[in-house]
Amino acid sequence: QAVLAGKAPREDIEAVAVNAAAGLWVFGKVQEMKEGVSKVKSHLETGEAGRHLELIVQRAERLK
Repeated sequence: QAVLAGKAPREDIEAVAVNAAAGLWVFGKVQEMKEGVSKVKSHLETGEAGRHLELIVQRAERLK
């Protein structure tokens, strides 16, 4: 949760960013890993990733 909220230690955010960037690269969403890392880090550091996850959870709850 801390990583998704942008409140985790920098090295934790870096590790998640590299991992997620690899997925973006494999699926052709970014041309280079560096681009993917930059996008993911921005999303994590601003807390946007956590907000997106919360929206997904809320929508899933409504489907029950």
